[in-house]
Amino acid sequence: MSKILNSQLTKKQAQLFDYLDKFQQKNSYSPALSDIAGHFNVSIPTAHQHVDYLERKGYLVKEKGVKHSIRLLKSMKDLMSQQDTMVTPGFILPVKNNLKEKGKVSDYLNKVYNGDVMHVLKNLPDNSVDMIFGDPDYNVGIKYNENNYTRKFEDYINWYIELTKESMRVLKPDGNLFMLNYPKQNAHLRVKYLDLLFPNINEYVWVYNTNVGHTPRRFTTAHRSILHVRKSAHNKFFKDAVALPYKNPTDKRVKQNIANGSKGRMPYSWFEFNLVKNVSKEKTNHACQIPQKLTEMLIKGATKPKDTVFVLFGGSGAEIDVCKKLNRNFISAEIDKKYCDIINDRLKKGYIDETHKLGPRGKKIA
Repeated sequence: MSKILNSQLTKKQAQLFDYLDKFQQKNSYSPALSDIAGHFNVSIPTAHQHVDYLERKGYLVKEKGVKHSIRLLKSMKDLMSQQDTMVTPGFILPVKNNLKEKGKVSDYLNKVYNGDVMHVLKNLPDNSVDMIFGDPDYNVGIKYNENNYTRKFEDYINWYIELTKESMRVLKPDGNLFMLNYPKQNAHLRVKYLDLLFPNINEYVWVYNTNVGHTPRRFTTAHRSILHVRKSAHNKFFKDAVALPYKNPTDKRVKQNIANGSKGRMPYSWFEFNLVKNVSKEKTNHACQIPQKLTEMLIKGATKPKDTVFVLFGGSGAEIDVCKKLNRNFISAEIDKKYCDIINDRLKKGYIDETHKLGPRGKKIA
């Protein structure tokens, strides 16, 4: 802890950070101010003062007035072993200590930030990104490497709302946000936040084949919800880039459309794409992946070349890879260092190295 004390934190502040880090690892959610005050035998205002200091210095973010909303931007291990920047190797991205000081979009273009996505969002200026794609952890107990980000459902929804609120702030007035999740999670996001402020919302469904079907007393869930949110009805959208062949090309009206230059019909709101299986060429050892054909359709429909897409969670790098191939700029964040390594290696080589793939039975290749 001496390395931290010498340059950044007092002894008490370092002890607080260590407590927050260990509490979250043990409980999968952050302590309330009352927990902190009780642990250190101080008043709640004093605890609040120390937490505020860590937030101003860029060590954490929190939502005002919401319990258990503290999110560390670094771990104690990171602080002991790294300098005051958290970067994906090969991509230099400084961490701003004052979250009220907005950065420039150009500082983040085509870089992957190794840390909490909220830190990047809070540093970006208003109305600065053309499209945002979010595929967050669904809060259903999935492990990413050895990390589990599951928390109480209420706390998860509060975090999900804050994530979307910041995303809508940085989205351009004519931009498009796509948030993919389970239907229940997206329903809460709509009712508790989106429907109150944004009238231009559409919900799509990604349908996928699954051979599991083990649910004994209900039909098996084989779809996910995609919320498409716009700040206004005048968003950018490029039908010709995603047009599909007409199903009834001999229809008189369709013939007229074709004669007028139409390249096809707009895809329906029911998207059918298979899951990324372990044997798929695009599968890595990341726990969850979205098929690239799905995100390719969304990106083509909502952006043009050189536009900027914010991929909120880098994951396996699948969406970033699509951006690169489609000549879109990207911004992204990934909290797990190992996944950052996969992304970097994938972008550098142009393919997924065998060491980052899964074997035929879903086991990591040594």
